Amino acid sequence: MSTVLHKLTKVVHPRGKRVGRGYSSGKGKTSGRGQTGQRARNHVAGGFEGGQTKFVIRLPFLRGKQFRSSRVKPTSLNISQIDKFFDTNAVITLDGLKEKNLVSNKVKVVKVLSYGLTTKAFVFDGPFKFSRKALEKITKAGGSVKESAPSEQAESPKSTDSE
Repeated sequence: MSTVLHKLTKVVHPRGKRVGRGYSSGKGKTSGRGQTGQRARNHVAGGFEGGQTKFVIRLPFLRGKQFRSSRVKPTSLNISQIDKFFDTNAVITLDGLKEKNLVSNKVKVVKVLSYGLTTKAFVFDGPFKFSRKALEKITKAGGSVKESAPSEQAESPKSTDSE
């Protein structure tokens, strides 16, 4: 293996603009720092507000479960897209949608929206939610929905103890 160090080209880094070298240089006198004040005289950290409490610290803490993305947000899917990719009387599951690349592999809940037309009867089985109009279109075409709860945290009813 022969060395090729002598064949490498020299890397030339452009110099920064020389400031404070006269009016005609474009960065003379105040060197682009404005007239007077703390920022003109020395470096001030970003976010420093002159002794006032920083904006970031004035904001409230993000406490609680809702800020840790524990909720499952459904991915929306139009009924016209399902109509294109599935045959009549097809059983539509979440795995079937993933195989046809209609939803990503990370999706846990799908909400079916009513955009578009469908004349095919579908059977939905799995973690699906539906808009009111989408459900009307599915039942009008002769389809059905198997009741299975989406994989969200089920809200337990509050117990009322009678004393």
